[in-house]
Amino acid sequence: MNGKYKLLELEQIDKKLEKYKLLLGEQRPKKGWIHTIRKALGMSGRQLASRIGVSQPRVAEIEKKEMDNSLTLKTMQQVAEGLGCEFVYAFVPKTSIKEMLTKRAEEIASAQTNSAAVTMNLEAQGLTETEVELIKKETVQELVAARPTKLWNDIK
Repeated sequence: MNGKYKLLELEQIDKKLEKYKLLLGEQRPKKGWIHTIRKALGMSGRQLASRIGVSQPRVAEIEKKEMDNSLTLKTMQQVAEGLGCEFVYAFVPKTSIKEMLTKRAEEIASAQTNSAAVTMNLEAQGLTETEVELIKKETVQELVAARPTKLWNDIK
């Protein structure tokens, strides 16, 4: 896939993730989502247990495990179905994917350009600050467009 299509794909992914950012500030209810929704529906633990094919003590255990983050995705999906809900699972980047890539590309470009500038200065072929910045900018654009896996290697 060439750089232009990769950038378009990147914009589409960022656009899709944007709607999930609204959820970032939301905190889980004090007793958890399962308990809160079950109670809001007026559903007992026994009734939920019957709907998802488990025992009533298992529902209490599920609600407890939600609070200590030890439920499996499969169980969350099963409970959501029993509550008439949709279970949504997503990773929501703190910034846009493009911003993350650009920041990382800038780190790589700075390391590469600074290393090259030192070598060139030693060989009396120094670059001006403007030339160094131009090279950095071009390198960042190339790295973001290509998204090579080496982008995430440790900087040496």
